[in-house]
Amino acid sequence: MIERIRNSVKLGSIDEETVLLGIIFVLSSLMLYEAQSFGSASQRLPELTSAATAILAFIVLFRNFLPSRIEEKLFPEDESDSGGVMGVDRDEEDTTETESKTGKFGIHGGLFTGVLTVVYAALGIAFGFLFVTPLFIAIYMYWFDYPWYSVIGMGLLGLIITYVFVTTFRIPLNEGIVGAMTGGAMI
Repeated sequence: MIERIRNSVKLGSIDEETVLLGIIFVLSSLMLYEAQSFGSASQRLPELTSAATAILAFIVLFRNFLPSRIEEKLFPEDESDSGGVMGVDRDEEDTTETESKTGKFGIHGGLFTGVLTVVYAALGIAFGFLFVTPLFIAIYMYWFDYPWYSVIGMGLLGLIITYVFVTTFRIPLNEGIVGAMTGGAMI
């Protein structure tokens, strides 16, 4: 097993996937710690979700250290699977990067996703996530050439899920900073 870890190409390379998994692990661990300060009735859900997220992120992050039998069960090799968690083989990254550098309008897909996520967060904080979420989903899915019925369906699903959070959990996702400053006149 030690020899397998030493020979692993994945162990020495830190890429976007590894950084993202590390951030997810750290944030979910912090949320697990912070959930201890909640009341007993409201701490159960944050504890369970953050613990599950931290454990799964830890397993994926340190999959090279797992015994081979457990690794085969958790990460089965497919003919269609190219090795990486996000579907990109780390050995073939350099060759595929030049092919998929530009997206639909001449912008790299990763750059588009990053910019769209920042714009989504900024607009959501400013105007509320209730109507920004379906717009984000629709733009993202349109960019990556999903069928129109999937774009509309997933946009509506995002709207419904956000609305459920607003009504059921009384989380004010429908009003942003602008809505709060205008007294809810925009909604």
